[in-house]
Amino acid sequence: MGHIAADELGAYLRGDLPPDRLQAAAAHLSGCERCRGQLLECAAIGRLLRVASVEPVPQPPEPPFVPSDRLRRELRRDTLRHRLRALRWALPLKLALLLVLRRAARGSPLRPVAGLGIAAATAAALRQLVAPR
Repeated sequence: MGHIAADELGAYLRGDLPPDRLQAAAAHLSGCERCRGQLLECAAIGRLLRVASVEPVPQPPEPPFVPSDRLRRELRRDTLRHRLRALRWALPLKLALLLVLRRAARGSPLRPVAGLGIAAATAAALRQLVAPR
């Protein structure tokens, strides 16, 4: 049998050799000074590698989030839609408040409207506000 290759010596140290190769390598190592020396060198290198602290490779920083043009358009559209929806409710409420304040400034009280739902009562109150005296 020839000398044992370095990769086979590493497998011998790790215990990864099949049983028949393991017995053959052990028999060869008992009689071959050169292979025993290489085995000791491999074992020393393995110990050094286990002991040595390897610093992790730093990861590159993530690029800043840059929204795509499509996403920007959608965000703009959604924002505009939200503003229009808010205006749809805010403008009538502001108008109603303005009319109530105007009516109160004239000294004309609002008459309660009984038996109506909230929407109908609000509409009736607004009619009272805008009705001429």
